[in-house]
Amino acid sequence: MIKRGIVLISLLVWFVGANAQDMMVTTEGETLEVKVLEITPDVIKYKKYSNIDGPLYSTSKNEVKEILFENGDKEVFDSISVNDDSRKAVYIRMSEDSKVEPSDELWEKEIERVPGLRKVRNIEDSDLIFEFRTRRAMGEARVSVTVYDSTNKKIWESKKYRGTTNAFNRMSPTFHAIRKAMEKGIIREMEKGTF
Repeated sequence: MIKRGIVLISLLVWFVGANAQDMMVTTEGETLEVKVLEITPDVIKYKKYSNIDGPLYSTSKNEVKEILFENGDKEVFDSISVNDDSRKAVYIRMSEDSKVEPSDELWEKEIERVPGLRKVRNIEDSDLIFEFRTRRAMGEARVSVTVYDSTNKKIWESKKYRGTTNAFNRMSPTFHAIRKAMEKGIIREMEKGTF
């Protein structure tokens, strides 16, 4: 009888510990088990609960509907209107030597993920110009980006970001490298105030 009690208590403690994670609900209705590490005015930084020692992820607050924290607290986020004209207008162009040209749909999706940015179709309407350089070789993509102001003066240049295809990310190598360039390059530089 005492053994059963000890086993029951042990299982209960394990079950409560196993479910001690934050639940992040995206605007698309997907629920992710995460450990939220930081919430800035524009970005939520987190680690996947299934790989707590793994990489740090960040996502725009616009993509998150709510977070239910492990202690029971709940935070609900209001998304920014797509017509918010306070966002910087970005024109996307590919370098002349790029080997892959992603679709407008991909660019729209990636730029809208970044708080404070909106994509424009005419260079004359832009505040910033993002020039992407893409290369593909042996199932991988390498992407770098150079940021110019509206007068075509270079502001910042990224390193090369490598993208791969695998079952986890469900992206083409080029899309994966572009996502890395946005998250690890452009968003970080925006947070620093570079542009």
